Amino acid sequence: MHKVVYILFFASIISNAQPAPNTFFMSFGADIKMLTVGAHPERESARKGLDWKAAFGWEFSNTRVRMEAQSFAEIGFTKWTYLAFDMKINITKHIKLFAGLETSGIKRHHPDANFRDPYNYIKYNHSWLLLGANAEIQFRIGSFGIAVQGNLHQAEEELKPYKKSRKQVHFTVFYFF
Repeated sequence: MHKVVYILFFASIISNAQPAPNTFFMSFGADIKMLTVGAHPERESARKGLDWKAAFGWEFSNTRVRMEAQSFAEIGFTKWTYLAFDMKINITKHIKLFAGLETSGIKRHHPDANFRDPYNYIKYNHSWLLLGANAEIQFRIGSFGIAVQGNLHQAEEELKPYKKSRKQVHFTVFYFF
């Protein structure tokens, strides 16, 4: 009898873990604030530019896993999200909410003269293991979707004397295969 219960239990887990339609996705997003206001708008040297991110991942009935790369060249910022795990809530047929956690790495490169290292032309600052939280609201029709994504993650080592976390908001376009 116990074997039957175990078989039914694992069968229910496996059937619930089956991928939803349109499982694999790719996305591209940008931070509109960095295009319009820029980084450090309170300074004379505010840097405006394209803060972009690209991602791919798999969506299941109640969860999503993804990896992404982000870059804001004007301030020498590159972020790799090794793994993001999000829970999915279906609000309506077309509106989905996601919330979850991520592990990331940030690399800062400074071509400015005051950051030069005598042994390298560019000084690098690596923060290889940072934790973060994500929230997203997504509107989807067929194979396409648009979303507003919010992210809060630990600041890289260079910023820790000034702040402990970094906030970002991206507008993102999705394509589901």
